[in-house]
Amino acid sequence: FNAGRKGEISTVEGIISKTAESLEQEQPVRKICEPDIAVKIDNFIQKLKSLLDRSGNQRNFTFVIDDPTGNSFVQNILAPLQDPKCKSRSYTRSREQCEIIGLSVPPYEENSDEKEKENNQELSQNEKETNKDQYKSEFNIAHLSKIQLSTLESQVLKVASPEDIVEMVLPCSCCSNQQGIMRTITASIPLFKQIVLMAYSCEQCGYRN
Repeated sequence: FNAGRKGEISTVEGIISKTAESLEQEQPVRKICEPDIAVKIDNFIQKLKSLLDRSGNQRNFTFVIDDPTGNSFVQNILAPLQDPKCKSRSYTRSREQCEIIGLSVPPYEENSDEKEKENNQELSQNEKETNKDQYKSEFNIAHLSKIQLSTLESQVLKVASPEDIVEMVLPCSCCSNQQGIMRTITASIPLFKQIVLMAYSCEQCGYRN
């Protein structure tokens, strides 16, 4: 599924559904021109739809996003803690990937493939160190004392007070709940002009934005 045509916000279920729909659109033509391939694609479409089965017979699967542009973002519903079900890894683009996304590619150099492998190994090692530091920070956040939390709260209140927050009831875009809460506040932050902060939360499905 090529999602690079334009920016979009979606879910795992949404991407799988769109992939199945895109494959189904060309099936009538394939069944005439390439019947053998059409049969294989039909089987693949059924496998995709089985991943969305809500009857309790779902199979486990791993969803991989490979984005050479580096512009993809996966929302962490456990922030600031790490999501144990989501892993990310950075890598150096290959020449082919640079060409695909329209970047200028320098003249080919000997041993460039070996250099690329070395860079990716360094990134992998740095990633391990980052994960260690991240774990330490998450541990500290999870065990903040009440005094520390009250201190953080007082720092936030220097920017704006709770009395300035305006709440609006809006329907949730992810479930049938009609009583989601949109909170807005106008605040003045140092080095910035006056800004409007907006936060939406749904108590029914847990969606936040």
